[in-house]
Amino acid sequence: MKNFTFLSLILLVAMVASGQEINNLQQKINKLQESYSRFTQQTKHFSKAGFQIAPVNYKNVLLKNALAEQKLDSVIYQEFTLENETWINLWKDEYQYNSEMKNTAWVEKEWNTTTSAWEDIEKVELDFTDDGKVNAMNIYTQDETTGELIYLNRTVAHYNPAGRLDSVLHYEAVISVDWKPIGKQVYHYNESGQVVQMDFESLEEDEGEEYLQTMRFVYTYNDAGQMETSSMFFIDGEMEVLFSETEFFYDDSGRLIASEDTGLNLFTFMVELSSRTDYEYNSTGDVSVETYSYWDPETEEWIEEQKFEYTYSNTSFSEVIFPSYLQFWGVNEETNNFNYAVTEIVTSSNLVGEWSLTDRTMFYYSEGTATSTRDLTKAQVSVYPNPASDNITLKWHGYDILSLEVFHMTGAKVMEKQISSGMDIPVSTLTNGMYILKLLNDNQTIYSGKLIKR
Repeated sequence: MKNFTFLSLILLVAMVASGQEINNLQQKINKLQESYSRFTQQTKHFSKAGFQIAPVNYKNVLLKNALAEQKLDSVIYQEFTLENETWINLWKDEYQYNSEMKNTAWVEKEWNTTTSAWEDIEKVELDFTDDGKVNAMNIYTQDETTGELIYLNRTVAHYNPAGRLDSVLHYEAVISVDWKPIGKQVYHYNESGQVVQMDFESLEEDEGEEYLQTMRFVYTYNDAGQMETSSMFFIDGEMEVLFSETEFFYDDSGRLIASEDTGLNLFTFMVELSSRTDYEYNSTGDVSVETYSYWDPETEEWIEEQKFEYTYSNTSFSEVIFPSYLQFWGVNEETNNFNYAVTEIVTSSNLVGEWSLTDRTMFYYSEGTATSTRDLTKAQVSVYPNPASDNITLKWHGYDILSLEVFHMTGAKVMEKQISSGMDIPVSTLTNGMYILKLLNDNQTIYSGKLIKR
């Protein structure tokens, strides 16, 4: 168990000295949490089953779209009933695409047990800039009276000259005006282009309608460029409180093997251990099992509570359009990238010392190629071995010499050379971790995939 942070100690002393009651701070934190929940309304779609999408740079998404032969059509969430030992529908997300295979919208549906049919309860529409970046999200929700979808929120993204997110403005729909601003997110980067801080600023009407910083997320990275910690602070004027922090752990090959969460206890005002997630991997390097545990302060040990078991197809994830824009609006945490397309996540809970099925998430794909880039899919590329330690070989048909570019996950280019099919390419000098491979023909990208260096 961790002791008081220095900031929390100063805060508590100041409150006692001024005679301020501790529950005042609790009320302020609750208010800030409400503001935060409004900001993150649009990120909840993939959180129902404990599923997190890996952070994907928008450039990599566009490269993938140019070659993708499958797209994610829908995700269905089901609950397991012990009484009948059957799966019952709960929610469903359906995804829509345009002719360029950009994800333009998705609809969240809820299963109506009376009519045995899916009902629309929420919809998100995406707008894009001319160069393909997500510009805005329009969020609709079901009207409780009419059952129709009505405007709820809108977020608008602004990019800096380097093409990275500069800020995201949040609006809510009100009757008196079309869109009422409620807050914004502001991003800060290091020299490698990684997000090191994200500020949440809330528009407070009782403060003369000015933006006030209410939260900030701070991220640190290790020498390999992987996220080391993710910290969340609540801010009220000059008072700042560390509310939660996540620490990430990796093995020698750079794979994420565990994360531990600590949080502020609102009764003791101590930062305490709260939860932990452990990751196991299959032979292809994909996560096979995630085990979630909570910290028992009495026994001072981790108690396993839930586990998520993953199943994959034999389709490369680089060949699948898998919507990942949500990470830009929310917290950019370190999660695992896929090598193959996930098809199912089964959740079990630890009940009286035994694992019991509780729910599952199923992913459905269909064939689909962007009409503007269909000719590029003629290049069938294989990369082996992957993971690799000394050399890799790329093979393809239909081209003689291609340009190979290798990027670290931070976005830094670490290799560029002309290669032919079947050529051995040394990678021993690369640090362990994950990289993006690109093959270009006359500046036109015909392949984008991942390489794990061990």
